[in-house]
Amino acid sequence: IRQGEILGLAGLSGHGKSALGNGVLGLAPATGEFRLEGELLDPGDTARVIARGIHILPDERRRNGLLLNQSVWENIIFGALQQKNRFLRPMAPAALRLLDQRQARQWAGRLVKEMDIRASGLNQKVRFLSGGNQQKVCLARVLSLEPRLLFINEPTRGIDVGARQRILQTLVRVNQEQGVTLVCSSSDLDELKMICDRIAVFYEGRLFGVYPARSPDEELALAISGERWQENVCS
Repeated sequence: IRQGEILGLAGLSGHGKSALGNGVLGLAPATGEFRLEGELLDPGDTARVIARGIHILPDERRRNGLLLNQSVWENIIFGALQQKNRFLRPMAPAALRLLDQRQARQWAGRLVKEMDIRASGLNQKVRFLSGGNQQKVCLARVLSLEPRLLFINEPTRGIDVGARQRILQTLVRVNQEQGVTLVCSSSDLDELKMICDRIAVFYEGRLFGVYPARSPDEELALAISGERWQENVCS
């Protein structure tokens, strides 16, 4: 994976495209080597992987990505508060410091505006938001962690067209403006071709090939089916 790129992961359901990020983060069994800038990381050592700035946006947002009974602002800042001690009042050991609610709410309000999260207010419980707005909150939570490498599983599955466009725009923006390297698995090949630099195709749990995002649809479709594509030559 090249630093600063958007790498797409494509493949049929169950063929491994979504398992890569889960394996690196220790959320699923994994074997092999994972290196970040030459440093060997144990995929089972989740704390160390996270400490190096590697995070994941899960595909099951309601089960794995959100605190459904908590407010919008609490969801957005929760991960950064727990893992990076952000939004705490200064001048005391982290274990004794109190939440700077004003700073936290200001940060959350900024992301709500930037990502067009539709809610009655920062205090609305996430449970009552639409699927698209829940996904935006989930993405805002992960971006608050200031990731260097972000794995994203099915970022727009089950959401409306407007929310889908906003989420894709946000991903491209953080990649271009903040240099975040993105690895995005999706069942929507058109979506991957729209935002990615390259697309890696998985077949039966293994990497089948890596293709430029501008590759013909026929070539990528055949790769997803485990077949090689040969361009017809006209005489």
